[in-house]
Amino acid sequence: MKAVKLALTAAALLLTGLSTAQEESAVPPRSMDQVVEVLSTISETVQQAYEELLVDSPMASGELELSFQITPDGFVDSVLVTGPDELLPVIGVIEESLWGLDFGPCSTQVENLPVSAPLVLTPPAAPPQEE
Repeated sequence: MKAVKLALTAAALLLTGLSTAQEESAVPPRSMDQVVEVLSTISETVQQAYEELLVDSPMASGELELSFQITPDGFVDSVLVTGPDELLPVIGVIEESLWGLDFGPCSTQVENLPVSAPLVLTPPAAPPQEE
């Protein structure tokens, strides 16, 4: 099976719409780069879960919405991942992975910071058929 590359890299997350409530704040409590860096640590786990799903469901695809909050202590709270039912196995892995993240404490953050990001999962293109 051809490896699937997920868009959980810093550039991809920013391009696909990673957003936090801090965007509206004059003094952001956390660096967006730091949020993206920590989020990117789960990409390999998510990729593996998606590749495993593709073995039994080769056309499984869709857009997931990842939502969670980062506490001032850097822990994750209020995790919610939504998407098509066919991606439920991957959704479970993402939720579990998000709960395990640690963003580290931030002295300038006084309340939970909401974070959301879309993640599009698409199976690799089939190789061209030889005639």
